[in-house]
Amino acid sequence: MLTALAGLAAVLAMLPAALWPLRRPDAVRGRIFWILLVVAVLGPLVYVATHLEWPWRGGLALNLWVSIAASAILYFGLCLFIRVATGLAPLLLGYLVVLGLVAVGGEAIAGPHPAYRISSLLLVHIVLAVGAYALATIAAVAGAAVVIKQRAIKRKRSGPLSRSLPAVAVSDLFQVWLLAMAGGVLGVDIMAGMATEYALSGVLMQIEHKTLLSLLAFAVILGLVVLHAGAGLRGRVAARGVLIGYLLLTLGYPGVKFVTDVVMA
Repeated sequence: MLTALAGLAAVLAMLPAALWPLRRPDAVRGRIFWILLVVAVLGPLVYVATHLEWPWRGGLALNLWVSIAASAILYFGLCLFIRVATGLAPLLLGYLVVLGLVAVGGEAIAGPHPAYRISSLLLVHIVLAVGAYALATIAAVAGAAVVIKQRAIKRKRSGPLSRSLPAVAVSDLFQVWLLAMAGGVLGVDIMAGMATEYALSGVLMQIEHKTLLSLLAFAVILGLVVLHAGAGLRGRVAARGVLIGYLLLTLGYPGVKFVTDVVMA
């Protein structure tokens, strides 16, 4: 019960920063937005900090909260250095709110979680995986922003959400830049995972759903980056490719956890 209430509190902490920019496009320039953004980051961060256990017992819910916290922290840093990134706040934080609600529901129906002792190599693998997924999350949101903005322009009708989003060219640059970084981190993470597997079992790679989906996501990401650099791929086509890559990562990370913790619980 207390865990569910803490999760709902973390969700509510992100909601004001997601809704505030919808009032008017320039709302992200004011001091109030930055205060709300700090609160939005602290909500999931405090939840993760107060629910981590050693040995590690993280199930679907805690894995989702770790991803939410990492995405929020990364987004805050992005906003500090690239102010136009604040325009993604309604879409990104709104999505993180939905993930938070899924985490609260997942915790309520999940079974008990076994304990895992985490070696140094495995910890590096986990940190890299979380970083890659957080980068891919923001890249996917930027891709969704491209689709929403272009659709509004085509229909010559915009709502509060489309008006608050960055220009198409800016979101397009974000999605490719972040995706390239996610691909780099994911590539290193795959190698770290192979090193971890070899240290534990003497085998470089176990062929399983998570591994196959990660490799497929890496191939899609690499292909998109190459096509962008070589053929100028951008806009809605690139955005759809980014979303496909993110979907594969989602199926490989929280998707596998959902099956083991909820479906098979």
